[in-house]
Amino acid sequence: MLEIQPNKSSRISDKLLDLYEEFTSLPETRNVNNSEVSLTNSDILQLNAARTEVIVRITSSDVEGLLPALEDSGFQVIGSAPDFNFIEGWMPIDLIPNLEELESQGLMGVLPVYAPITNVGSVTSQADFVHETDRVRASLPTGFDGTGVTIGVLSDSYDTSGNGSAAADIASGDLPANGVTVLQEGRNNATDEGRAMLQLVHDLAPGADLAFATASFSPANFANNIRALANAGSDIIVDDIAYLTEPFFQDSVVSFAVDDVVTNNNVAYFSSAGNSGDIAYESTDINFETIGQNLFYDFDPSANVDVTQRITIPFGRQVRLSFQWDDPFFTRNGVDTDLDIFLINPATGNIVAQADNNNIANQTPSEFLVFENNTFQTDFDVAIRLFDGPEPGRIKYIPFDLSSNPDDIYQEFATNSSTIFAHPAATNASAVAAVPYFDQDNPEPFTSVGPTTILFETDGTRKATPEVRQTPDIAAIDNTDTTFFGSDIDGNGFPNFSGTSAAAPHAAAVAALVKQANPTFTPQQIYDRLESTAKDIGAPGYDNVTGHGLINAYDAIFGPVVPAPLNFTDNFEDGDLPIAYETKTNGAGRIQVTTENNPIGTRHLTLDSSRNRFDSLNEVILHVDTTGFDNVQLSFDQREFDDEDNLMPQTFTGSNNSDGVVLSVDGTNWFRLISLTGSNSTETYQTNSFNLSTFAANNSLTLGSDVRIKFQQFDDFPIETGLDGFAFDNISVTGDSLAGFTVTESDGNTTVTEAGSTDTFTVVLDTQPTDDVVISITNPDTTEATVSSNSLTFTAANWDTAQTVTVTGVDDNLVDGNQTTPLTLSVDAANSDDNFDSLANQTVNVITVDDDSAGFTVTESEGNTTVTEAGSTDTFTVVLDTQPTDDVVISITNPDTTEATVSSNSLTFTAANWDTAQTVTVTGVDDNLVDGNQTTPLTLSVDAANSDDNFDSLANQTVNVITIDDDSAGFTVTESDGNTTVTEAGSTDTFTVVLDTQPTDDVVISITNPDTTEATVSSNSLTFTAANWDTAQTVTVTGVDDNLVDGNQTTPLTLSVDAANSDDNFDSLANQTVNVITVDDDVNIQILGTKGRDVLTGDDTDNIITGLQSRDILTGGGGNDEFVYTSLRDAGDIITDFEVGSDTIVLTQLLDSLGYTGSDAISDGYVSFGANGNDAFVQIDQDGTMGSRFARTIITLENVSLTEISNPNNFVFEA
Repeated sequence: MLEIQPNKSSRISDKLLDLYEEFTSLPETRNVNNSEVSLTNSDILQLNAARTEVIVRITSSDVEGLLPALEDSGFQVIGSAPDFNFIEGWMPIDLIPNLEELESQGLMGVLPVYAPITNVGSVTSQADFVHETDRVRASLPTGFDGTGVTIGVLSDSYDTSGNGSAAADIASGDLPANGVTVLQEGRNNATDEGRAMLQLVHDLAPGADLAFATASFSPANFANNIRALANAGSDIIVDDIAYLTEPFFQDSVVSFAVDDVVTNNNVAYFSSAGNSGDIAYESTDINFETIGQNLFYDFDPSANVDVTQRITIPFGRQVRLSFQWDDPFFTRNGVDTDLDIFLINPATGNIVAQADNNNIANQTPSEFLVFENNTFQTDFDVAIRLFDGPEPGRIKYIPFDLSSNPDDIYQEFATNSSTIFAHPAATNASAVAAVPYFDQDNPEPFTSVGPTTILFETDGTRKATPEVRQTPDIAAIDNTDTTFFGSDIDGNGFPNFSGTSAAAPHAAAVAALVKQANPTFTPQQIYDRLESTAKDIGAPGYDNVTGHGLINAYDAIFGPVVPAPLNFTDNFEDGDLPIAYETKTNGAGRIQVTTENNPIGTRHLTLDSSRNRFDSLNEVILHVDTTGFDNVQLSFDQREFDDEDNLMPQTFTGSNNSDGVVLSVDGTNWFRLISLTGSNSTETYQTNSFNLSTFAANNSLTLGSDVRIKFQQFDDFPIETGLDGFAFDNISVTGDSLAGFTVTESDGNTTVTEAGSTDTFTVVLDTQPTDDVVISITNPDTTEATVSSNSLTFTAANWDTAQTVTVTGVDDNLVDGNQTTPLTLSVDAANSDDNFDSLANQTVNVITVDDDSAGFTVTESEGNTTVTEAGSTDTFTVVLDTQPTDDVVISITNPDTTEATVSSNSLTFTAANWDTAQTVTVTGVDDNLVDGNQTTPLTLSVDAANSDDNFDSLANQTVNVITIDDDSAGFTVTESDGNTTVTEAGSTDTFTVVLDTQPTDDVVISITNPDTTEATVSSNSLTFTAANWDTAQTVTVTGVDDNLVDGNQTTPLTLSVDAANSDDNFDSLANQTVNVITVDDDVNIQILGTKGRDVLTGDDTDNIITGLQSRDILTGGGGNDEFVYTSLRDAGDIITDFEVGSDTIVLTQLLDSLGYTGSDAISDGYVSFGANGNDAFVQIDQDGTMGSRFARTIITLENVSLTEISNPNNFVFEA
């Protein structure tokens, strides 16, 4: 290790350079398709069929700008992610070194896109009965099979492996008859794991439409295909692909696509959690020690120092080790640490594998090391070197492809860390763990664990606090059968598909059934339903191995069990196992309603183990409601299939590994009805019957609303072997109903109104009588409600037919509120079956809603009340809402009679005229004030001393009367001919001023002239009195001459009220402006050069000098001169007599030619200055100081200092 020498000269990955060296060293006559030709690491790099191109990721600060040069170098795009600062595609192997030349164009690094890993009909997945999707499909009245839902699958390939075919799977019914929509196929000779996933989906959701797109080639292509499936209409998407160098601590481009389709396309997304268990090393206790000339990470957390970590790599096993640290991905300058990782043979000290790219240059905080152990050495050391930059705050590596047991790998310093990373941990994804179908209470040992720690935002900004995402989310079944994929571990003739790659499609299929049952569900609602109804396995509650637990389709769709009312019978002929049944299995347990194995009719209920020699307990728990019944009887038929006897104890709590039927009234304590062992259980059906009422009494139990009867079987072989299993049929629970009657109110209550509306309730007997039963209905208050019948008679024939009683509301004129009338229903003992005589009375409380309430209504004409000072009128009306018993007097209070008056100050309503609206007329009152529109609130209140008491507490009401003011201050300015124009020759023009309304005091209008060098006015103020306010006063404006060629000048005269000397009502008036135009009579002299070198000299007047192209010598002479520049071709001029303060340099056209659109070219870096001796010069930068192009000197000014010329007033930048 001390001999490790750095090699960081290239931005190209060492793996790609090694590939180039090996490729170019092959003989010229090589046949790269020949199987004898081998390229190192070709199994982890992605090569084309001809093995002449490799898929690479290129990181760049300007992806789009770099692309043309990449394409010129032979690069072919697969997927582009400019927001993530990378692009991926095919690169010819023999041209890889040429990419070094693109560094100056923004290329940061060239990395391989390593081959992704998968988290790995005539045959049906065992998940169908474990997840109870078979039960969901058979449910009545409506089952669910995924119809109307589209499921999209992403994996390596669909139909390229040559191992079976999609056509054969469609023909055998293992894929849907309408086939699979394929958006993009995977690589040739891939494994077709996608087709295997589709088979599992089809087994559980055979009605769903299926689609496929490859996740191969690159992460960017993977992300594109996620969106493509969503855009093609997928409701559910599932994948099983992992790119091993995607970020551990940051959302990836694939994660971003997942969140996108969930949020914007309403897609529920499921991803395999991974198959790496807790085989990961992670540390935040970072310490690097100097060893020779290098800094190496100290693995030992104690005071001791150990810069290597001993691990075990079995002979013949390949390890792919992905190593990362807490620098951000996808940035242009966020990576400031360069780390390397080495695998060392401790026996020799030799490096057997290393990853030491230039991470700062390629801006990727990741190293990827591959080693296949073809030696007889199994002990190896991991070492981590800090090559450049600060120490990281966190490091992590995952060694893929090794054992799922950390003790088999790490000989020291194991941290057993999370292995779920990248898109399975996306915010809106559901990560799926794996549970084998034959061990249903325990996760697969290899299923990846969480949680996932996210340190960076997508743009590479470090989060203020690390975000810990609880992963995985749920667990689903794996190791299930397909037609072609996997290994036949259970010996049934069909390959078993293992891994979270199998669990994820099962979860997606269950989600499709939930979606079909709940079409409006959002993805989050689907996730919530699956999680809340999952079977808790592993550690109690949520855990980081199985998430919320093993999902169950039936519970997710139909919810908790509902006890069946008596009398209950079930012969299973309809195929449904209804919601009164609760099922529990462990091991390889299997519960099915099936036509197989010789039922009595066409179907029966079977319990067995689905795999040889796997102990399994099956429990089918029937819930019944025995309320109101006596003499409750249980009957069922049962047979076995040479099942091994497991004697059931007389009592137990919870569960017990035994065969038989037990009873519980609380779900915890169980009492044996029969042990189905020995002669109690035979190869032929036997009928068993029990009086549960007697059994309960003998065991001090009380039957109630949720009595549980558990049918259970324990053993370790499938029925089809003839060695184990039970079948049940013709289950019934019946009883004798107890006397009673039931009253049911429509909508749960009985409510009528005084308007005469009706409501109903029904009455029915609970049990059949031997004689008539008469139910009397007593009504204590017929002034509030009446009933359609005072008695109901039930006979032995109609006892179970509900009879309806109609209640009708009765009107009154009282404001008495809602009234409750208790109707009493009682058995008429003299005329009824004696068994019903002692029944308790029942009450129906009838609510009569009062429609009488005190109130009065004010209605303003046109919705408001508005009058003017000219004396106009408006009206409003007042009317009572209900009839009073005494007079009601409404008082009208007017707080301001100087603005408006009312026609009446009070209104009296009687029992006779209460519903006749009375009109109040409002009249505006004039004043001489400029006081604006005034609002007068008229208050309408009940005169409590003189009014019906029911109206006394009514709230006051207000009518806001608006009186429009017809007096307003103002003054008017009128320019002759609509403008005021004079000339420098001394011509005149006029405007007039007059007040708009009469003042009470004098009003002085001031006239302010800001520039008397252009024009003068005849008066600086005008005074208006109460006598002359409406007589216009004239102001004369006279032009003033100057010698400047300054063009026509505009002088704004401001006319304002002199507040200190004016009527206060005019003080706040806005100023007015008269723009005086003074026409210039002075003309500039223009001097224009040629395209050659010119010597141009002006005279003592104002000159405009344009030298045009070539280097010209310019002299302005006297006056205010302008030097005009039109383009960069005018560069190189010398101005001999530039006068600071009078002369100007006009750059408007030149800047326009550069595309400049700003207003200050100096601040924006387009114009800059320098000095050479006594002379100053002006430079033009074509793209500003932030651009890459250099500035050019355009003008030299003799005898002008740098300080003098750098003033922006010397220049004109804008037109």
